[in-house]
Amino acid sequence: IQNRILNKDYKYTFKLNASWESKYNDFIYQIETNNFGFRDYKIRKIMPTDNIFFFAGASFLEGVGLDFENTLLGKLKTNTSKDNVYLNSGVASYSPYLYKRKIKSFIKENPEIKLKKVIILFDKSDPIDDQLYINHTGVFNDIVNEPQYKINIFEKSITIAFFKLLL
Repeated sequence: IQNRILNKDYKYTFKLNASWESKYNDFIYQIETNNFGFRDYKIRKIMPTDNIFFFAGASFLEGVGLDFENTLLGKLKTNTSKDNVYLNSGVASYSPYLYKRKIKSFIKENPEIKLKKVIILFDKSDPIDDQLYINHTGVFNDIVNEPQYKINIFEKSITIAFFKLLL
């Protein structure tokens, strides 16, 4: 939580251009973010290009417990065109309500960025997580009552299985 910042439109995101060590169960891994506050392979500034793919999702897209090279987008970066830019907007405990708000906010705040595709990866916990927002006012003022999401080893394999389907 200490490396997340409040966002009035979509609750919270990671700090911009930051690097820190994170721990999940017995796994210690490094997280770096880019100028959008999205997890990336290193701290960097994303420049407008024609090959930007925007990914939205929750903890399995974020890559909880994994070093970047072992995440879905880390594998895509390694095994696809070097011209492609993959934006990982995934953050643990997000749901479709937050995916939509984050995508809309990104597009509105970055008109110079033209996205080639928006890819949304849904999670089995999304319907339950979305129940939190049934009567939401539309503005987040603080981070309260954040559910502590527990990922199991099966969910770590989702990244590997999805990657195999893509290539």
